[in-house]
Amino acid sequence: MFALQSLSLDHNLLTGTIPDAIGELTSLTMLDLGWNRLHGPLPNITRLTGLSRLYLDHNYLNGTVEELSELTRLEEVDISNNDFEGDLQAPLLGLPLLQSAYFHANPKA
Repeated sequence: MFALQSLSLDHNLLTGTIPDAIGELTSLTMLDLGWNRLHGPLPNITRLTGLSRLYLDHNYLNGTVEELSELTRLEEVDISNNDFEGDLQAPLLGLPLLQSAYFHANPKA
């Protein structure tokens, strides 16, 4: 399971929080948890250093996203339509490979 590179669980009506164990999948290059009913803050995903695509859109996630700045291989990220707060752009601005970022519809940001 630790060699898993792509995990797509979008549109599955998943509920609850994102499990902390997701941060142990260190070979992931793509993670798609969009269009579910997930809530709560992001777990620690800073060990997912190879992640290039991250889709968390259309959930009920909250808290801040500062740790995204440590995912330096991110090329595309969608955290739109959640309840994230604070400055959502700043953690993404320094990502050298970032091509697309969607963070709209976070009313607390």
